[in-house]
Amino acid sequence: LMIITHSDDRDRAILALAGRITDNEIPALERAVAANAGHVTLDLAELRFANDLGIRTLRRLRTQGVDVTNATQLIRLLLDGSTAGAADDAPPAAAPVS
Repeated sequence: LMIITHSDDRDRAILALAGRITDNEIPALERAVAANAGHVTLDLAELRFANDLGIRTLRRLRTQGVDVTNATQLIRLLLDGSTAGAADDAPPAAAPVS
């Protein structure tokens, strides 16, 4: 994951993410967001892959007020999916009885 930080004309931090977000990259992403106190926007135009934990992290950051922009259609669907992540909180399903 490459994170390029710049600001817009209103001094908002824009973090352009390029590459992949997997379990190993999440701490660096969280540090970059925390280091840019105030309004943060994640620009996902160059993000090519995010595993399940990466998607959940992006969702959590959004709920904490981080804006997400320029996501690919697939990443946008995963972020906005109404059932995505619901299984994370549900207890495991019982095996069918035969």
